[in-house]
Amino acid sequence: PDPRSPDNMASKQAAPQWFNPGEFSPDAQSALEAAGAAAREAAGAAGETDAGAAHVGVGARHVAYALFCVHASGMLIAATTGADLEALQAALRRLAFAPPTAGSAADDTSLLLRCTRAQRPSYGPKAIEDLLLAVFEPPFGLQETFEAHGMSLEALRAALPDMQGNAAPVWGHGLEERGRRPTPPAVPAAKPEALAPKAARPKQGKAPGGRTNPGVAASRRASGASPSPPFASLQGTVGGASSSSAAATAPSSAQLRPTLAACGTDLVQLALAGKLDPVIGRDEEVARVLRVLSRRTKNNVCLVGAPGVGKTAVAEAVAQRIAAGRVPLQLAKCRELWSLDIGALLAGTGLRGDFEERLRALLEELRQAEGAAILFIDELHLVLGAGRSESNNVDAANLLKPMLARGELRCIGATTSDEYRRLILEKDAAFERRFQPVELAEPLPHAAVEMLRGLAPLYEAHHGVKLSSGTAEAAVELSHQRIKGRSLPDKAIDVLDEACVLAVVEGSSFVTMSHVETVVGRWRTTPGQRGGFVQEAFARARQMIQRQSRL
Repeated sequence: PDPRSPDNMASKQAAPQWFNPGEFSPDAQSALEAAGAAAREAAGAAGETDAGAAHVGVGARHVAYALFCVHASGMLIAATTGADLEALQAALRRLAFAPPTAGSAADDTSLLLRCTRAQRPSYGPKAIEDLLLAVFEPPFGLQETFEAHGMSLEALRAALPDMQGNAAPVWGHGLEERGRRPTPPAVPAAKPEALAPKAARPKQGKAPGGRTNPGVAASRRASGASPSPPFASLQGTVGGASSSSAAATAPSSAQLRPTLAACGTDLVQLALAGKLDPVIGRDEEVARVLRVLSRRTKNNVCLVGAPGVGKTAVAEAVAQRIAAGRVPLQLAKCRELWSLDIGALLAGTGLRGDFEERLRALLEELRQAEGAAILFIDELHLVLGAGRSESNNVDAANLLKPMLARGELRCIGATTSDEYRRLILEKDAAFERRFQPVELAEPLPHAAVEMLRGLAPLYEAHHGVKLSSGTAEAAVELSHQRIKGRSLPDKAIDVLDEACVLAVVEGSSFVTMSHVETVVGRWRTTPGQRGGFVQEAFARARQMIQRQSRL
């Protein structure tokens, strides 16, 4: 029998392990054990050492052989990408059992392990997906072999549905610097959970957002009907390899950051769950926010605009970009965007020091995330003065300033133009300097119409009605003409929503322009609101007169 057959390879996996099993899922462990067996046999055939020795160097070429020649999931992935599996296996077999080359990166065990750990820093244990992407890293020189047989990195990513937007190439982002200081493969890197507080240590549970992190999407769905989409299920095993073991899973973001979970909501997880509305017509503003967040220092944004123009929607659009992986390379590690609830942060902090302790714990969790989490503070002006009392002059803004200035914290704030000027710019210019303001203007009527058209299917599904032709245009035009003191698109969306309710109450299955006209006729600016606007204008005029008199 062929000594390189999968059965004989599996029989030699009882040798001491060259990796830390706690860092890898069961399926990944089986692939690494097969890689170690291949390396030992190749070394024995070359006469360099005993084939059963434990200290043989295992590199990316051996892992690639184990993934696509021994492990069932790798074979199915290769077939799904359209690669020539037989030719690819022959090429990888020649590489794996070739004599080792001194100084070759393809034989560097520590570099292979570091590349695998770096694929998804916030996910663990490492799985088959991480190994697949690690062997494609440029230093190992294997990508040309894969591409020559019909498998590109883009095709590999498309064949891994659980990895869409969750991994990025890591070579060129500091890993090559660490690669110059090799560490013994028998000494694994410290696990992130060992550094976390006891309450925040991860369990073998879910990945962020409840997504599981199995061996591979295929092995997780093992033993099922024949798939129509890729990896819907697997039937049996391929080449004698089995993926029946249960896959380990990674900790959730709430487990890693309990203070943030108690005082906020992860918008990225909402985006992954499809619970955020689409954001239309704000691509330029979203791109500007991402550019500021990518800066080295003072990478903080303050969204400034009138109420109702869509400041929070821009933050949600950033979360959707992060979930889809459509972010600059500087934000490739980012996996979370936490919307902070100031009320929850202040609740229960009646004793002196309670608020500072809670806020410092929250900021420490953000600092330990090392760029994997962004903070979003709606109504940013509330941070100034939050936690301040008669006996304590320190507020949340003073605690945030050092981290904001050093770039240890990426933050998105949102406030209105008037509050930004009165409560931030005039009261605390030092806090204002930490943020780059991004102005959000009220969209023009034709842009607001496009926004409503994009949101129309959601309101139709919610209310069980259909919008007649011209309804969105009528909602924008009438609200823009008759409802003062509010901004587009917020007021047009509210008019459309209430028009749908009115149609349901009347028993109609279609929302017409007459429903919109009825809603706008009942919902015009009240005299009390107009009086409030006048009073506010007079108050601002008095403040300007007093300021001029003091000068």
